Amino acid sequence: MKRERIVLAALLHDIGEVIFRALSPDQRDGRSPRELGYQWAKEMELPHEVQEVIRLQPGGLMDSGLPADAYQIPREIQNLVYLVAEADSIASGMEQERNIADGNHGEDGLDVIFDRVTLDEERSENRQRHLWQPGLLEDTPYPVLAEQISREAFNSVYRKVWEGLREGLQRRENWQEDRLLLLLEKYVSLVPKQTHGSEQARSVTSLYQHLKTTAALSWCNYCYLRDQGYDWQRDDLRDVIRHRHESRYLLVGADLSGIQNFIYTIGSKAALKTLRARSFYLDLLIESAASQLCRTLSFGRSHLIYASGGGFYLLAPNTSACLEQIRSFQQRFNAWLYKRYGTLLYLCVAAIPLSGADLRGDTDGLSAAWGELHRELHMQKNGKWEEFLTQDPKFLGPRPVETECEVCHQSDDIKPVELDGDVYELCGFCRLMIDLGRTLATIERFYEIKKSNQGVLTVPVYEATYAFGTVREDDILTEYRVVTPWDLPDGTWPVRAFPLGSYFSQSEFRELAGQAVGDKRIGVLRMDVDRLGQIFARGLDRLTFARMSELSARLNLYFKYYLPQLLKKEEGGFLPLPPRKFVVNVVYAGGDDLFLVGAWDSVLEAARAIYHDFRKYTGDNPDITLSGGLVVSDEKVALYKLADLAGAAEAGAKDGGRDRFALFGAVLTWQELERLREYFRIFGDVLTLEQLTVKAAFSRNFLNRFAALIEAYNTTEPGMSGNRAWILPQLYYLFSRVISGEKKGRNEKVERFYRSLLAMSLSDEALKTYLPPMLKILKHMLRGTKENDE
Repeated sequence: MKRERIVLAALLHDIGEVIFRALSPDQRDGRSPRELGYQWAKEMELPHEVQEVIRLQPGGLMDSGLPADAYQIPREIQNLVYLVAEADSIASGMEQERNIADGNHGEDGLDVIFDRVTLDEERSENRQRHLWQPGLLEDTPYPVLAEQISREAFNSVYRKVWEGLREGLQRRENWQEDRLLLLLEKYVSLVPKQTHGSEQARSVTSLYQHLKTTAALSWCNYCYLRDQGYDWQRDDLRDVIRHRHESRYLLVGADLSGIQNFIYTIGSKAALKTLRARSFYLDLLIESAASQLCRTLSFGRSHLIYASGGGFYLLAPNTSACLEQIRSFQQRFNAWLYKRYGTLLYLCVAAIPLSGADLRGDTDGLSAAWGELHRELHMQKNGKWEEFLTQDPKFLGPRPVETECEVCHQSDDIKPVELDGDVYELCGFCRLMIDLGRTLATIERFYEIKKSNQGVLTVPVYEATYAFGTVREDDILTEYRVVTPWDLPDGTWPVRAFPLGSYFSQSEFRELAGQAVGDKRIGVLRMDVDRLGQIFARGLDRLTFARMSELSARLNLYFKYYLPQLLKKEEGGFLPLPPRKFVVNVVYAGGDDLFLVGAWDSVLEAARAIYHDFRKYTGDNPDITLSGGLVVSDEKVALYKLADLAGAAEAGAKDGGRDRFALFGAVLTWQELERLREYFRIFGDVLTLEQLTVKAAFSRNFLNRFAALIEAYNTTEPGMSGNRAWILPQLYYLFSRVISGEKKGRNEKVERFYRSLLAMSLSDEALKTYLPPMLKILKHMLRGTKENDE
């Protein structure tokens, strides 16, 4: 049987679920989702075998006690019905349980997958239920408390969802796998899988992930049985297809080693001119590797769970041929990487067998396989290039070096390039990255093409070529949508969503520094999700393959799509200054982490905004948190040094207990950062911002003396702790003098400021936790101000 028919049947087998939700009870006229779906399939003249799969899905042929011959359909179609029904059951897991008497008939929304994550059982009690706001992905919906949304709101949205999906499906070219997946992702990513379910079986898996998973499972099971020699057209395979304890599937994982060095190990010269493109190129490299591996294995996008953050995961059939093709692809891809980048990048690939019972969540096999997969990938990282060295002991021998690239320090194809009046010696790849960086600022889409086009910027990745510009339609293999990821253009070629996770303000570090408040320095921020490995291994209350896919997709979507939207809208709010737009560049965002640079004050504001937005996105789940580290530096420092410093700060935040933020030598919980923000309000009446200069109503001499006393209070030198008793009298003396001076000048506002700051300074917690970072921030804010120095 052709793959196209199996995939189309699997992707549309539950189409009745969407139709059912879009209709009022009167319009349904007692018809079930299956019956509604079959009626639509007939009207659309879908292929006969696809119609039969929709007609005979759960509650039909697979679950009936009748012999298969009673349905009078060809054996091949009977087996297809069994195949999709089994995949549906595995993909559904506990959400397959149905209880019509529960009274939930499709009007409810999709439960939030993050609500099902628990690492601390004590904190799981009395956790509130959240639903995704009704809408489409492009609307950036967030979780809201279930009781705050009426079912009528979902009914209205579901009608619009079906209208849009139905219109897209009218065009037969959109039945192609990639185009159909894009339609489903756009319209049913916020629609729950089941139409009615018990309280315990509320769906946290979207209909999109369910259909996508069903398609992958169907093809894997088919390939495995075909490899075992079963005759699809003659044999009754009902019982064989339902054998769930045989390891018929492979969980394939890949990890690109060397990413940090590839992005960060560049000098400060022209760094930002290549940085944006290098970050994009890594995303493209992972996407392309995943797509080309799928192509090698003769299957499509449905099998790809996730491709971002320097790695990808997919589901494959557990056959000897598949395993050999995976191994061969890895070797050939790494040979290409070495030829192009030396030992800088290496693709680790591992595959772990799984059964249907494991994937359904009936065993702990998926959790165990997840851990085993990452151990195998880690081992490959430690032994990378070993296979090449075994074949050729001189493989990693020295290469002759005549001239070195001023950006990445590679030595291939060096040529002088003039940029903004300066001449740089650059390698061919960095020249390409500069051209690509210019293009990325304006592109709305790009293409994988059949051959290189003259006059269009092209980027090769192994056996694929990507074009950034206008190309002939007959040259297009795949279109990637960047700006409007889920819009489906006219045409017959595959289309994929590719949100960049990108936000750029300035083209050079010095320009970012020049936009900083006070001190003309840049800030560097690194953040990532805490304990992500534990979340996937043991965090979900029942780990199924579909739930794992749902969780991966939701996390990646935040960093790739929500984050840039946030940075376009937010205007700060941490510092006691008028809000302004973020002056930051996102170097990398995807998977579960981010790296950004910008004006130091904007980076600080962005870190806080991202944390609160991410907590909102995850329904304030206390077990899904972020840790981050911020460093402030001169813009001339090499990027790799800045990355190391920010990485060390982030590590300090995690070592401090996670769910923390490291800044200016302090590690604070995010709640403590909010307390620091409240303390900063004390300065609201005595600081004014004129352009990018902060002027203070107090003298620099006072601030320096105050900071010296705070530093003395916090000294950790042996034998010095006893001096703390002398600090408080000195603080009283310092403040009494300045308050007395303000009384003489009758400046009540400034006098009130001094009294409030003194009251704060009498707290041991404030002296130890809040005042040290606050004073460092103030010094950066006031640097460059020549007034009030006395």
